[in-house]
Amino acid sequence: MILIFSEISDSTTLKVCEFLESLSISHLVIFRSDNLQFNDDSIIVGQDQYHLNEIKSVWFRRGKFYLNTDFYEEKDLNLYLRENDLIIEEYVNFRLDNLNKIGSSQGIHVNKLIVLEKAKLYNLLVPKFYLLKNFCMHDRKYISKGVNGNTYFDFDQHRFILPVQEIEGEHQSGLSFYQEYIDKKYELRIFYLHGKIWTMAIFSQNDEQTKTDFRNYNSKKPNRTVPYSLPKNIEESIDKLMRDLLLNTGSIDMIVTPENKYVFLEVNPVGQFGMVSLPCNYNLEKHVVDHLIY
Repeated sequence: MILIFSEISDSTTLKVCEFLESLSISHLVIFRSDNLQFNDDSIIVGQDQYHLNEIKSVWFRRGKFYLNTDFYEEKDLNLYLRENDLIIEEYVNFRLDNLNKIGSSQGIHVNKLIVLEKAKLYNLLVPKFYLLKNFCMHDRKYISKGVNGNTYFDFDQHRFILPVQEIEGEHQSGLSFYQEYIDKKYELRIFYLHGKIWTMAIFSQNDEQTKTDFRNYNSKKPNRTVPYSLPKNIEESIDKLMRDLLLNTGSIDMIVTPENKYVFLEVNPVGQFGMVSLPCNYNLEKHVVDHLIY
């Protein structure tokens, strides 16, 4: 049995499940909304029960084991029950983390600021950044973006992407993250899985619409994307960083400057990799399946 924690309609999960079904591999996808319980060393999903000994591999795609706590009118009782559930959740996820796995219960989120500091330790260039309330720098361009990993909101069946904004001069806001703007030759989207690396170059710089943020897609004229080979020293630095962060998988964003310097931007432990897999013919979904079943 392969256990997959994910989100409803996640396209990457669906494609991996198609592979598993074609191989007649038993698997179970669990969503945050599922009514999970735990009893007698078994995970209970609705009316079905799965003993931990039946589970051979786990993919913490977009989630981990959560209990759905019942709520009562008494506030102190709710607090007690939730604390009790947290201990059980931690225990179950600990057990699952010791199986063959992709991702981990602890690696769903990372602190972007800490990641940038750690990247420097492994000789990766990172843009200068500032945490400021009032921004006023006239000598060069900067960009502003979130640091909490939430690049979009789902609201009323519509998805709103938070843009990466290019800023010059004075800007006032709450405490915000500002990063030095760096001209790009092209962008790199890198998928990492247990020490292996696959890279795609995105020529977003050639289009004003995608120049600052390639997620501002131009559907009429999509960016050119091609397979790409990283220099060996950059691959080694990425591998060391991911191991330091205790991440066995993730999507990494980098840029290559006109001077051919490699600049690290961020890592997303649960980033989509379909956008790398299909255009580059990497068949990454099969690599995920291979790791789960062997």
